Amino acid sequence: MAKTLLGTGGFVIADGATGYASVVQGVSEGSTTESETQVRYRSGGTFSNMSVLIAVNGSSGNDTINLREDGSSVNQTIAITGTATGNFEDTTNTDTATVGNDYSYQIINGSGGTLEAYPFIIFDATTNTVAVYGGSPSSGLAAADLTRFFALEADANNITEATEADAQTKIKAAGTWKNLGIFASSVRSSATTFAVRIGGSDGNQSVSVTGTGYTEDTSSTDTLNADDLINLRITTITGTGNCSPEVQKTEIEYTTTPFNLPSGMPTSLQESIAFNVTTYFTPFTITFPNTTEALQECEIPLNTFVKNLQAHAITNSIATSATTINTRKNRTDGDNSLSISAAATGYFEDTSNTDSYNDEDDMDYQIITPDTSGSIELGMISVTMEESIPIFKMINSNENITDGINLGLRKTVSGRIIK
Repeated sequence: MAKTLLGTGGFVIADGATGYASVVQGVSEGSTTESETQVRYRSGGTFSNMSVLIAVNGSSGNDTINLREDGSSVNQTIAITGTATGNFEDTTNTDTATVGNDYSYQIINGSGGTLEAYPFIIFDATTNTVAVYGGSPSSGLAAADLTRFFALEADANNITEATEADAQTKIKAAGTWKNLGIFASSVRSSATTFAVRIGGSDGNQSVSVTGTGYTEDTSSTDTLNADDLINLRITTITGTGNCSPEVQKTEIEYTTTPFNLPSGMPTSLQESIAFNVTTYFTPFTITFPNTTEALQECEIPLNTFVKNLQAHAITNSIATSATTINTRKNRTDGDNSLSISAAATGYFEDTSNTDSYNDEDDMDYQIITPDTSGSIELGMISVTMEESIPIFKMINSNENITDGINLGLRKTVSGRIIK
């Protein structure tokens, strides 16, 4: 088994409110109704190192982040002093992920102003390497005889995509795709079908949603190969009413330790990347671009290699010069980098470079558009992550320093555990 990192957010909790978000890698719009964010896990394992980036905090009271199981708080919790921003982490507690149980984050705003939060967590599956993807696809789809597409890490706007390519994510590691689940808060008078898509064709997994609550396909699976383009579709038939899929989720069990970390961008924000601007995004969801890096960098809670930086340019009217996308580590450029030529669209990937992040390093993405004209729409930015064996410094009794590889040893220096 190997650890995966699941992050979501970019949602705002109102003054004094309690909000909830899905425990997935993807875009969770958040809700004040917990059932509309709960994700049913079909792979067991352990949750640890629950973390949160607070980008905006207008709260004068103290804020609290809790991990929830079946509607009750469990062990992991984070307390945030009013107005504090930055990264916060529970480094002490862990929780067991039990097959068939529902998981969510609870964010309690202490009152006084709005709170913008990006929670993330380590999931260590009992068997192999499992990542749980999903989000909040839509607030409702009422039209009859309609097919639309949405991304693996779906947000509330991606479900409007009539062009399938605009919703696709390129997978960089082979695995088994399974456990498609949909939670609907309302349904149409006739069935609404959800299905997975591989390379523009239906896969084996599908669900027919006729009633509210969770509908799952726990028996079908799909084989994924590196470089497959995947997404999901929704199809309505005749009838009336509104189908509101509040949560969609799938799981990928990777046959090797690397896993994909895709970050989706809502359609409504794609046109926000104008020329002559440097913009930063969290590595989990690129929903709220910001020109201040400190408001988007996330403190990674594990040692990991990062490679295969890729981006999907949907439209590009940037003139003359290239747009650059970089990984960032502790506010400096990483080795992964993309150059998207003027007016170029499609998929772009760095297949050569690898970055190494240690526990507590800061990570984010940087997008630099040239001082020309136009704008660029990005549907997705993604990397492949692989948990690494950390390098540490051993200090012997003579104060000599020797490089070593951590084989389960731990050394405490000045009260801080060095892995």
